[in-house]
Amino acid sequence: MPELSWREREALARALLARFPGKDPLTIRLPDLLRWVPELAGFADTGTKPTPRGLEELQASWYRLYSEKLAAARQHSLESFECR
Repeated sequence: MPELSWREREALARALLARFPGKDPLTIRLPDLLRWVPELAGFADTGTKPTPRGLEELQASWYRLYSEKLAAARQHSLESFECR
């Protein structure tokens, strides 16, 4: 697994989605996000801190992936229901 850093927002968003699959990213406080990211497997950028804007952008990326996952699950449920 490649090392993660604060600059890798998309990769961090995917890692957060995998670690917290049922959490709505918009319910997460930025201080919690700041604490959780360094705890992710493969995170190696411990010497720097993101800006509040950087955290918001990470949260937005995570939310986009989360929303896509929800939409795909809903579509799958609808298709399963229609097949009955």
